[in-house]
Amino acid sequence: MNEDEPRVLVEAIKQLDRLIRSVRSLPLRPPYPSITSPGSGDAITAGPLLVRVTTNRPDLAHTVKLLSGDLGTVHDTQGVTFDTPTSGFANITAPDLGTDEVDFVIECRATTGSIAMVLVKIPAAIPPTMTVTISANAVPPFTVGQVVRFTANPVGGLAPRTWIWSGTDVAAGTMGDFIDVTFTAAVLAGKVKIIGEDSTLPSPLIAFSKFGPFDVN
Repeated sequence: MNEDEPRVLVEAIKQLDRLIRSVRSLPLRPPYPSITSPGSGDAITAGPLLVRVTTNRPDLAHTVKLLSGDLGTVHDTQGVTFDTPTSGFANITAPDLGTDEVDFVIECRATTGSIAMVLVKIPAAIPPTMTVTISANAVPPFTVGQVVRFTANPVGGLAPRTWIWSGTDVAAGTMGDFIDVTFTAAVLAGKVKIIGEDSTLPSPLIAFSKFGPFDVN
């Protein structure tokens, strides 16, 4: 072995050590998280929500928050679980805040660095289709002069509702949740009918029903 070889080897080791130390002293890049799902503007539903994120620093702890649209309220906070070298997920829960449309902000951040945000919404609830039946406080056949109360029994839709009644011995344009009818003549096929609409916007729901035919003696 050349007598200079040990000295050269030692010097090479020292240079390598200095290089490693200099690399270690370099500042690490700050994290830049990104939310990949859901997307900004997406509609979500109340309940569990899976949020997918990516980052250049999976070695750092990341959290996902669900905030109100004005950022004033934190509804949920969960840590990110990384299932690939650069991406992970968090399961958060969106609250049910009623029937109106609600905006939320999903935020992802590490302990330092930039913050990723997307805006999502829970759309306004669509009321179920409105149906209606008519009930009477007496059982036909009815008699001339008898007063019978007919009542609208709606299911679904959105209150308040407007009903317009028509039929045997019913004055045109009579409105209300019920109607009292006094029969003035004998008929073999009497009918009482309603048509109504609810308060759903922008398009009210329409329902129609009839009671009869029935005899009036």
